[in-house]
Amino acid sequence: MARSIDDLLSDDTIRWQEAVDGVGGKEETLRDLVGLFLEECPKLLAQMMDACRDGDGNGLRRAAHTLKGSARLFAAHPCADAAQVVETIGRDARLEEAPEALQTLSTRIDTLTAALQQRLAE
Repeated sequence: MARSIDDLLSDDTIRWQEAVDGVGGKEETLRDLVGLFLEECPKLLAQMMDACRDGDGNGLRRAAHTLKGSARLFAAHPCADAAQVVETIGRDARLEEAPEALQTLSTRIDTLTAALQQRLAE
């Protein structure tokens, strides 16, 4: 069963008004950015998975950093925090910790993506 937008937002997945305020109060601009995020997010996650598989800490760090910035744009703090963990793992070349951190991040991305898609449908 799909979660309602209220359920998705109640767990602090995204703070929509904070995100709108962050783009100068222009909700249409934020909606445009949501579309770009929804296109780019799967690519960034794939880059992180590839970097983990290839032992590329710097590649992992870069993709996680980009995703973190995008999540922060939407005031999606849980997702941004999970991306920060992955970024640190990549920076510190602690790749043995990456699979678990990527799983957490992937779960948070799924929740964020669902919330953003529902927001666009409103």
